[in-house]
Order: sequence, then structure tokens, then C-alpha cells
Amino acid sequence: MRPLVALAALLVACASDPSPPTNPSLDDRPSASNDGVADAPTEAAVDASVEAAVDAPADASAGTTTVCGMSVAREGSWRAEGSRVYLGDRQVPVWGLNWFGLETPDRAPHGLWARPLAEFVDQALMLGFTALRIPVSPSSIRPGNASASWANRGDIDTGREQLEALLDLCRARGMRVLLDFHTCDASRIGGSLPGSPVACAGYDRAQWLADLRELAALAERYHPAVMGVDLCNEPHALRWSEWRELATAGGEAVLCRNPRVLVFVEGVGNASDNGGSSVFWGENLTEAAAMPVGLPRERLVYSPHVYGPSVARMPYFSAPDFPRNLPAIWDVHFGHLQRAGHNVLIGEFCGWYDDARAMGDVAWQDAVVDWMRTRDLRGFFYWALNANSGDTGGVLQDDWRTPNARKLALLQRLMR
Repeated sequence: MRPLVALAALLVACASDPSPPTNPSLDDRPSASNDGVADAPTEAAVDASVEAAVDAPADASAGTTTVCGMSVAREGSWRAEGSRVYLGDRQVPVWGLNWFGLETPDRAPHGLWARPLAEFVDQALMLGFTALRIPVSPSSIRPGNASASWANRGDIDTGREQLEALLDLCRARGMRVLLDFHTCDASRIGGSLPGSPVACAGYDRAQWLADLRELAALAERYHPAVMGVDLCNEPHALRWSEWRELATAGGEAVLCRNPRVLVFVEGVGNASDNGGSSVFWGENLTEAAAMPVGLPRERLVYSPHVYGPSVARMPYFSAPDFPRNLPAIWDVHFGHLQRAGHNVLIGEFCGWYDDARAMGDVAWQDAVVDWMRTRDLRGFFYWALNANSGDTGGVLQDDWRTPNARKLALLQRLMR
């Protein structure tokens, strides 16, 4: 809700600024130097630029992995090991941003009223990011549902076409993508998220599994750009035992359709054991080590969401030892999974990084980055690229062009 590249002045052509949607702050969460976009780097150039920044690849022992009863070659497959992500035997850094909009009734990435699609992707690459987490809903997964007029160009005027245009661009540029099933109803986002993948009127388990298979098919079509499928955003209304069963079935639906892709599984909310400390939606993986999701470990990534004072005031933010008390809480909620040999990659974290907007948020974000570095959890998706995340702001400021230099400096500590 994260870079080896300095905040150099990047040259951009000014784009026209058509009117944004009436209420652009539709999603759940998310400010100071000039930006711009140089010529788009090729995939080969991006791969070369990050090779020096990652540790040596895992053992290059050729072999196969059994996935959904199939023997799948390691070469050309996405896999996770030790909380690191690999394509075959080459480690791929996941320094990511969330970019929302496709999951909303607009059915298009937000900000396209200000700049063309390619400028956003190219700028993210030039700032050092390697991946985008893209929230979607059934109406942007399935063909034929109109997208907002401000996003339309040429014959691209539906949510599915907007999604495929983004995937095609990311594949051409070398940007990796995580497809996030964000909500079963595009009108239920932000604070009204259903908390389950199958809790929307007129939508059931069979439809969810079919939509996941379609996302897996997209991952196959746009391989290797699409690294994984996030099964459900913040299933906070479910107990872990309920979500574990659904996640196992959802992961099987993905992997039986595309055995070369990763499956991301988020935590639940306070309906399950939280170890005595309240959690943010998607953070609670307290019971996951004892009751793991039944998927091959090489394909399974646990992906908690964790927030600070910008989003809500937890009691432990007011403790006398804040923020020193936080690592023990995070360890109970999800950090223990890494020690148990599971793969962990934080799928959302962020805040204003401005104590004038949310007191304590600077200390909170510094603490979570310090803890991630200590635990060698360098992969992440920060919330968000968007300028219109109402309770956190974004990596881009209100002009949808200028990066937030303080946030970038914070994230650069994870990107080396």
C-alpha cells in the first residue's frame, strides 16, 4: 500500500487532464520532487538492472515439482523458497506497488484521467519498482463490462480490455504482476469489503472458482509477466479454518489450470485467534502454521496486510514501548510462518508517513521496514501507486506525477 534508482529528474511530456471520477477515493487505503518518464526500459534491461541487487540464485538443481498431480518443470515456473520468489532458478526481486481501480465500478486503473497507461508503468520501473499488484473484481475479469469513459482509448472500453492492455504492457516492459481477486462485487470496496470471496448477492463458490481459473488462464497467456494470483483480498469475516478450506480449494482451482504460477493467501481478521492483539483485515495468520493451506509449499505465499496509525488506532500504538512492541505482535500474527519454513510476502502496508496527518505513523513505518530487513523479508507490495487513497495517500502525489520522496526513501531500504 519501496529501489536502487535515485530520484533523478525524469523527463515527461505533459498530458491533458480530463475530469476524474466524481468520487475517486473509492478504495480502502493508501508527497516531493519532480518526476518524469524516460524511454521505456525493455524486459531484458530491467532483468539486467536487478541481477546485481539480488542474492545468488537458489541451488540450480534441475528438476520437477508435483502440482495438482502434474509433474511440472522448474524451468519457466514461478516458485517461492525461503520467502524469496524465483522464476525457475533465477531469483526475481518483488519490489511492488498496488495500483487500484480495476476492482471498482470504473473498471480501469485510476489516474488514467491524468496520464496515459504507459507513463505510469514506465515511471514505476524508473523509480525502481519491479511489480504491480492489480486488484480486480468479477466485472473486470469477465468480458463485456464497460469501463469509465476517462479510461477508454480506441477500441479498449471494457474492464477486461483495460486489464489485458495493462498485462500486455507489463509483459513488454518487464514489469511483474500479481492479480488480486479483491471483491466479489465492484460496488463493495473500501470499508464495505464483503470479507469473504463468496459473500456477495448472486455470487457463489462455483463462480469464484471459475473466476480464479480465468485469472490463472490470464497468467498463462501473459507468462512470465503474471507471477501469481491472490485468492481473496482481506477475508476478514471468516475464521481461519473456514478460509483455509476455501483457500485450499481456490488454490487448487488456480494451480490445476496453471501449475506454473504462485498462489497468494492473505490472513483473516479478528474472528479467529489473534494471539491477544487486534489485527488489521488480512493480517491474521496466527493459526496458519498449525493449520496450513493444503498447497505445494513452492507455490504458496502467505501475504499478510498490516497497517499503522494512518488507518486505525490499535491499542498497542499507545503502549509506552511503542514502536518497540511491534515486532513481537507481528511475529505472532504472521512472522512465525517464516520460521516454520513457509513463504511470507507482505501484500499491503503503508500510511501517510506524516505525523501531522497521523501521529505515530512515521515511527510505525520505520519500524515495519526495520523489522522486514531484520527478518530478510525484502519482497513487498506497498499501498499504493494511487494518489487517491483516502486514508494513506500514495507514492504519487495529487498531481498523479510527482513522487513522495520520503516514502520512496523509506522503501529504498528494502530494495537493495
